[in-house]
Order: sequence, then structure tokens, then C-alpha cells
Amino acid sequence: MKQLKRPTKAKECPHQKRFNSVLQAVAEALHLEHWEARYTQEDTQPEDRPNLLAVNRCVSEGRRLWIVFYPALYECDGEEQLRTIIHEYVHALHNPYVQVIGQMIDWSHEADRRWSEMIETKMNEHVTDHLTSAIYDLIKDRFR
Repeated sequence: MKQLKRPTKAKECPHQKRFNSVLQAVAEALHLEHWEARYTQEDTQPEDRPNLLAVNRCVSEGRRLWIVFYPALYECDGEEQLRTIIHEYVHALHNPYVQVIGQMIDWSHEADRRWSEMIETKMNEHVTDHLTSAIYDLIKDRFR
């Protein structure tokens, strides 16, 4: 995929139109075009996470998507940008499962909670990374 440029605040920014078209194409490829979607462009990179590209901020159950994009995303090549967008969509798909596991962790004994949270975090990222790779391989040709 050709590298995405950072959208500006201008209404008719051509970068914003292209960015929106990529987001829409990924949503359609994953059959999420009917989900409620919100996208935020952060102006500054978090000091404690200089390599953070994007994050899924959706905390409510079902069919909602909120992805926050950070400036570091626009320094990546197009392939990494597309993988990042897919990765965050997969987190949104996976969110109801993560919420159930989180509730189970909350109900666990305090001595077990720390280990359970660490295992859940690692498991969530491993599953998300695996699905991201599989989905990327299936849809990458749409973006050439």
C-alpha cells in the first residue's frame, strides 16, 4: 500500500479523504461497515510510548469502534500502516471476549489477579497479532 500522509484539519484535505477510504475499505473487508466508528488523530506522541502507532479505545460492548492514531503512524511505510489499522480493528472485534475475561479476572482472588492480568494481556496481543497477519495476507492486494 502507498504510504498514508497525516490528515490535516482542513475540510477538503486530500490526505483525509484517502485515509478515510482506507479505513472504510478495511471495515468493509472485515464486514464492519455497519459498526459505529470513531477515529481520532492525536497531535502529539505520548512521551512514555514513542513507538505507539494507534490504540483501540473502545470500552463499550459490541459493534463500536474507536481508534486513536498517533503521529508515529505517518512515519511508517504503507504496509506497516495497513497492518496497524487491521490490528486495531481486530482488537475491536475481540473486545467482547476481552471484557468477559476482564470480568472473570475481577472476580478472582487478589493473589491471582496480577498473574491473570499479565496472561490475558499477552494472550490478547498474541491472538490479535496472529489474526492481523492472516487478515493482512487475505486483503493486502486490495490496497496495491
